[in-house]
Amino acid sequence: MCYGIGNFAAGSRFASACSAPLLQLALALVIREALAEAAGETEDRWASQQAAVRTLYFEPLMTPVESKLLENFRVEVIAKNERGKRRIAASQSGGSTRTLFYMPHCPMRLYSNVLRENWDPSVLLGGDVVFLGNDFRAYDDRTLHATERADPTNAVLKIIPYLVSRRVGGLLSTDGGVHGSGDVLAKLESAFNDSAVQWFVERRSDATWPEQPSECVHVEGGEIL
Repeated sequence: MCYGIGNFAAGSRFASACSAPLLQLALALVIREALAEAAGETEDRWASQQAAVRTLYFEPLMTPVESKLLENFRVEVIAKNERGKRRIAASQSGGSTRTLFYMPHCPMRLYSNVLRENWDPSVLLGGDVVFLGNDFRAYDDRTLHATERADPTNAVLKIIPYLVSRRVGGLLSTDGGVHGSGDVLAKLESAFNDSAVQWFVERRSDATWPEQPSECVHVEGGEIL
């Protein structure tokens, strides 16, 4: 599930020929390919990859050109703004389908809505929900005021005690890493800095699962975004 990548098509009002959103989309497609290969799908075709690893995408500012490009990549575009309320699907065996939420540089409250929608220890602590995006511990470090920490919509802080986080590193290394112009490397830093792969595990058998957070609804100009 890809959220909030932004405008990636060169020539759009917001994107350059090598933009952070374009690099983020490229990595999402590479991840889909790798997961499809791990699932035994060896055909180098987008349709085959999509059949093996269903990939969904939502961006509120997406242009018609970008939607068409994603269609060509066989990525499923979500038309409606769900505000992050995407519940992971059940598998055919009765459990949950492991889902990667790919959300580089998304707002903390969008992460919170995703967590809230799946706020069940059997789901979140079972390894079926994985995030690739902003490091949740960085949000924890930056949230200093007691009022902010008590915000009932902040699911990120509630989940910190259960968090396992692996920072994304090596993207800018000179030995076996990415080679290119300074502009490309700068865009890579902009696209993936402060990123981590994150999931959740049970820490203590006597721990009490936190109360489900409230939904975060951002209202601007009378519209719910």
